[in-house]
Amino acid sequence: MTPDVVDWTRVCEPQPDGYDTRVALALAARDLHWQRPPPPAPPYAFDGRVALRAWRPDIPVNPRLGPGPLEHPNLRRAEACLKSVWPAVHRQFAELVAELALMELREPAGDGLIGSYSSHAPAPPFAIYTTCFDAFGTAESLVHEMAHIKLRCLGVQVESSTRLIANPPSELYRSPLRSYPRPMTAVVHAFYSWLHITELDVRWADIDPGRARMRLARNCDWIESMGHEILTHVRIDDAGRQFLPPLFAWAGRLLSRGRTLLRAADTGSAPTPTAEVA
Repeated sequence: MTPDVVDWTRVCEPQPDGYDTRVALALAARDLHWQRPPPPAPPYAFDGRVALRAWRPDIPVNPRLGPGPLEHPNLRRAEACLKSVWPAVHRQFAELVAELALMELREPAGDGLIGSYSSHAPAPPFAIYTTCFDAFGTAESLVHEMAHIKLRCLGVQVESSTRLIANPPSELYRSPLRSYPRPMTAVVHAFYSWLHITELDVRWADIDPGRARMRLARNCDWIESMGHEILTHVRIDDAGRQFLPPLFAWAGRLLSRGRTLLRAADTGSAPTPTAEVA
């Protein structure tokens, strides 16, 4: 598969037929020589496709984290969440992620703490880690890191790009996720990963509306802020001219659905977390 034959209008949003996954893996192999490893030996998750392993000692992690167990019931709950409400992403995760490590907070999380810590290996980016003290937070991290991996495979790294985004890394822009400006590619990465998180939020609202809405307002605000910064300053190539309109159409639908859920919640009372981890 070559970039000129890709239907870039079908690549941004996870496709039920797996077209975007095939494009990502093909371009990663062609351009970056990244090959996803074969199916692993146990222990594993995601129907035997994703290895559960200790995190690689040569790749730094958040200093608040230490090694966790290879298995955790909240990981299985997170996987079940994806499989039930977003089956296309459950399948995509098993294709784009080869290795998953579970981490723990060095200071144990108290009751009511929500969210997660997570990251992924830079190159090749088929390994991720996540905490599991909050099952839905873990599910959010799984789709978050998967989105970063997919965008890297498509040619957009955090601080450089061979495709889609043409802004040089020397130009810096605002992001609500950081207190300092970042390259456009980093803002696009954050925007893309937060679309995945927020899509999961609105899908989960049918099952557990209180939990799904806990950070939905913040997530919608961040998507809107990053979207405005991107639309104002982004420079794109021919592939980007096909890729970006569906991306922003997706963002618009998410903002509409998310804020509709929040308005509906104003008439009732939603649970409030006692603590929160970003």
